[in-house]
This record gives sequence, C-alpha cells and structure tokens, in this order.
Amino acid sequence: MQDINVERSSYEPKVPNLIANSFAVVRTVGMREAPETLVLELFRELFYEKFSEERTARQLDPANDSSLHESEKQILYLARGRAKRLKRNSAREYYSPAYPEQARAAWLRSNSERVVRYNLLLGPVIQYLRESKSERNDYASDVARALYGKSRGTEEDTKGAELLWATTVPAKLDPSTFGMKDLTTTIADLKAEFESIGDGVNVPNDPIASRIALDFRELCALEGAIPRLQWLDFLKCFLRLSCPIWLLSQMRITSMLRDWAFLALEGGVVQREIDVIEKLQARSQDLFRPTTTGSGEMVAHVEDYMKARVELSLLLNLLQQTGLGMSGLLGKQLIPAGISRGNAITVVDLLTEFKQASAKIKETFPEVPVRQLVLRNAEKFAAWTSPLRRGQGKNIDELLIVIRRSSASDDDDGYLATRSVQNQARVFPGPLMLKTIVLLASRAKVGANRPASQRGKFVLSDVERHFQEYGVNFSVSAGARPMLIQELSRMGLLKGSPDAGESAEIVPPLQA
Repeated sequence: MQDINVERSSYEPKVPNLIANSFAVVRTVGMREAPETLVLELFRELFYEKFSEERTARQLDPANDSSLHESEKQILYLARGRAKRLKRNSAREYYSPAYPEQARAAWLRSNSERVVRYNLLLGPVIQYLRESKSERNDYASDVARALYGKSRGTEEDTKGAELLWATTVPAKLDPSTFGMKDLTTTIADLKAEFESIGDGVNVPNDPIASRIALDFRELCALEGAIPRLQWLDFLKCFLRLSCPIWLLSQMRITSMLRDWAFLALEGGVVQREIDVIEKLQARSQDLFRPTTTGSGEMVAHVEDYMKARVELSLLLNLLQQTGLGMSGLLGKQLIPAGISRGNAITVVDLLTEFKQASAKIKETFPEVPVRQLVLRNAEKFAAWTSPLRRGQGKNIDELLIVIRRSSASDDDDGYLATRSVQNQARVFPGPLMLKTIVLLASRAKVGANRPASQRGKFVLSDVERHFQEYGVNFSVSAGARPMLIQELSRMGLLKGSPDAGESAEIVPPLQA
C-alpha cells in the first residue's frame, strides 16, 4: 500500500494551512482544573499589559504571598474555590481574584494556551459582534465595567460602594506600578481589538455564538445589582460552561468536513451550500444528554475530533497529491460559504474538488478503497491511535476537567458532569450551574426591551431550551426531565406543580 505524502508534526500530520487558519479546526487549549483559573485568566487578558509576568505560572496563595494586604487576603479566603488534587502545589485551594487588582499576584505561564481569549472573547463574542457591528463599543464597555466593578468607592469616600470593595485596599494602590491598565484604557483596548478583527469569516447567524455572547453581556449587566461574591459565582459557572461548549461545538466542524469529504470521494455527493450552513449552525445541538448513569459522551467528542483532524489532513494531502485541483490548494483559506476568490475557497467548492479528483485518486491508489487508504495511513499517527494521550486530544481532555465536579472539593456545586468510572461521566448540572442557567434563561425571556405584557410566564420549557442552546438536551434521556423537576423543586425554584411538565412555572434565582 502506498503512503499519502504528508509533512509530519509530533503526533499527527501537519495540519494544512487551508484548515489550520480557518474556522475548521480549534486552537490548542490547556488544562484548567478550576473556574478560579478562568477568572484569573479573564482579568489578566483584559486589565494587564502583560498576560504573564514570568515563564512559569504563579497561583494566588493568600497564606504565603506578602504582596497582598491583609484585607485582600480575607477577600480571597471568601472567594476560595475547589481544592487542588496535587499535593505538590504550595496552596491547598484555588483562589479567585475578586477584582482585577488582585490578579497582580498571579498569572499563567508565559507560553500558556489562551483559553478565555480564543474560546470566549475572540470566539463566540467576536463572531456575534461581526454581525452586530453597532454593538461593539457598548459591548466592550459593558464587559470591562462589570469586571472592573461598577460599585466602587474612593479611598476617601466608600459611601455607596459595594461591601466587598469597601473592605479591601486596592483603592489605595497605584495600578500602574504593577502593570494594570485603568478602566478607560481597558475599554479602549477592548474596543480596538473588536474593531481590528474586521468582518472576518464565520458561520452566519450562529446560534451558539449568539447565545454565549448575549449571556455574557446579560451577566455583566447584573454586576452591581447583586453582591460581588454572588456575581463571581455566576461568572465562574458561565466560564466553566461556555468555553468548553464553544470548543466542543467547533470541534464538530472538523468531523463534518471529514464526513463530507468522504461522501464526495466515495459517492460523488457534494453538500449544498444551504445544507452546509444549516448543519454548521446546528453543530452545538445534543452535545450532552443528561443521564442518571455514567456515559462516555465527553471522551467520544475528543476521540472523534482527533481522528477527524488526522483523517481530514490526510484527505487534503491526498487531494493535492493527485495533481488535480486548484493551484496551491493547501495554502488557501477555507470559508463556510459565499464565493471562492483570491485566497479563499468555500466548503462547497472544496468538496467539488474532492468529487472531481475521485477517479484520479482511485487510479493512483488502486490497491484499496479510499477510506481504507486514509485509515491505514492514519494508524501511523499517535494522535489517531491514542487521541486522549497524545497531541491536542490530551490538552482538550484536560480542559474538560473544569466541567466536571471536583473529587477533592465537597462544596463544588457549579459542575455540569460528575466523573463515574474510568472515562465515563454522569451528565447533570450541579445546583449552582443549574441556578446560573435558570438565571440566564429568565433574563433572556424578559428581553432587553420587551414589555411585561408580552413576556408570559417563565416555565420549565424556557430553562430546557436555554440548556439545549448550550448543547445539553434534557428531552432525550429517560428520567432526565423528572430529575430536573425534582432538583428545581428542592432548590425552591419550582413554583408550579411538577405534574405540569414543561409548563411548570419557574421562579428566577434572585426572586426565589
């Protein structure tokens, strides 16, 4: 059997620029064991001139950090998060900075993967803002002001300030001495970053991007109206859900392209552009099905993505190897739809190239069917044979730890899944995660300018719909909805009768 000519990287074929520089594959991510790390990362991204101060990471450790004032340490103890699993860490728990100033004492390593940057700010948020250009400035301002803290006093007068701010000391600090930007500069820089992205190329009218971006803004609008510590809990839940869900939904694009390429090669079937867009828009559906027992869904997403990534790279090199197709195909940029021009090629035109090259590929490699050819070559790469232990699959699997309940913390209740045995996990949101989604669903139901007379009752189906927009479908598995109703009732969020099913009335958390 002949080999497909490819340039190798560590564990997989080198990903061609055609997809490496497009929406079709995801950026490398890294382990985020705790949501507190995501909050720290968000503060460092927005408010600091340097993302990292050193090559190595430094974690918040109020017990041993002399750069923190005593009042700040007390705040950090209040914002203590999940316990650490590794005994070698100096601090026993993860701590979340309550304000950007406290992020001066901690950072990720200098070459760390930027999870929040590319799976929130320049992921769903920028994709949403590309189609809502008029909102860019206000969105940047709303986010920065919320994270900075709207209810601050001054060093001389703390009247009217949020209690948490009034009892700490950052107002007495000079942020410029430790590289923190002031609020005005932060807003200006975030606006400029949103503008610099330009129109870009993205999935049009993307539901998952809109859901995450709108929820983030709604959450930011809530800051100042509730205690800061309570708001930080909601923010942690949002980050630990939205970043992984965005990543998982993007991973599905690679699997779709692999499947469509095989269809074009084997059966001469080329997807219509309208079908491509519809399937891309629906990519986040049914990522997870809440269950009463453990399942391997989470692992299956990672394994399928890594196999698809290797196979798609091989397919593209195979297409180039035939000598057919566009000149310099692998150096072009893939776009979802539109017109192939200049350096851009659409998904439909790429699939057409596969269809037209099918006969030549079969002639060049007559020994085995094309799928078998690709799979035999894929088996030579560790990222395909051991997707959870080698290459990007290992990094993705480590990031997904943040979704799962911490085995080291009894008080971790903001999870989406609980690990059961081996690589299986039981998918069902913890109380705080459930409360966060109910809160966001209630605010989405109200709408920015919708009059009260048009809102209707807030019911169970609204909550289920909001979960479904994040890819969590309660209507599939038997027993999932009754379990959801039971948990909402236990938490005091169910106002109507459980027998009403999806029409049962729900009380938003801040009104319960």
